[in-house]
Amino acid sequence: MLSVVIIARNEEAHIGRCIESVLAATRSLGRCEVVLVDSSSDDRTVAIAQTYPIRIIELGGVERCCPSMGRHVGVRLTSGEYVQCVDGDTEIDAGWVTAALAVMSARPHLGGVAGREDQIYYENGVETGGRPDYFATGDAESAVDQFGGNALYRRAALEAVGSFNPFVRSFEEAELGARLRRDGWRLVRIPVRMATHHTQRPDSVDEYWRRVRSHLFTGQGQVLRIAMRQGLFWEHARRLNRVLLFLLWSAVGCGAAVLSMVSSRSMPVVLWVGSTAVVMLGFMIRSRSLIKPFRMVVDWAVCAAPLAWGFLLNPQHPERFRLEEVVTADHMGGVGADAPVSVAR
Repeated sequence: MLSVVIIARNEEAHIGRCIESVLAATRSLGRCEVVLVDSSSDDRTVAIAQTYPIRIIELGGVERCCPSMGRHVGVRLTSGEYVQCVDGDTEIDAGWVTAALAVMSARPHLGGVAGREDQIYYENGVETGGRPDYFATGDAESAVDQFGGNALYRRAALEAVGSFNPFVRSFEEAELGARLRRDGWRLVRIPVRMATHHTQRPDSVDEYWRRVRSHLFTGQGQVLRIAMRQGLFWEHARRLNRVLLFLLWSAVGCGAAVLSMVSSRSMPVVLWVGSTAVVMLGFMIRSRSLIKPFRMVVDWAVCAAPLAWGFLLNPQHPERFRLEEVVTADHMGGVGADAPVSVAR
């Protein structure tokens, strides 16, 4: 009935706890396949995973592995009626799987379901706080546009729309969610505890730098480019409207600077700077903060250039993806269970 696909890259601090939570949550199901898809970790992630009775698929041989590629491979190489996607730094709640399967089996129009996720934040390996109910699930079920890494999907829905795009570096849940909803599938988040996510604080400098290094912001531009041929551009553009407006306003500023140099008049730049100051003052009044508007601008600035670069990249079609080019190892963990597994599927 169920396949659990755990994706990981350099998660030695959390992967043991993640796998143990999955095994506990699925123990009552009887037959259930659990697969770890590792994206070229250079720490002890795979070594730790090999001590558990799960299947381990190692990716390599490509310029860039990414979460979407890991999920795509995991879905392709499993066969359960439902697929539970799990990030390698997450603990799945003991009661989540049975609750989610009950909802999905009773409502065949649902393409996927997720629940409450609590986040615990770390800095240099030390816990620094957290945020309960990160996705604001609340006490009632709600329809959502997308999920955030951890969620249970109906395989028939994934296969109907082509599953995760393996070439999208990030923003893959939004890209998949839009295709699912376009084809009539519904996505819901239910008021049931699903997971605890151990991660860096989203607005920390280290996390911003990690996302830039990993080209995670580039995926937003890739999705916008791909969405043009899917007829879904404006749906994603609305979600990214602030970054796009920042790019547009920056382009206007550059135009004003060029015009000032050509005409030897400072008025275009003065008008742009003055308008920017008025907008910032409006943000300060609305947010009742002197700091928050500048943090938002920094956030938009960090996202803007990678987004533009991702949009300029020529997107590869998912049908060109070949498993044999990326899967470098496929074997079972656990004592006495290290025989290779076929990847012909």
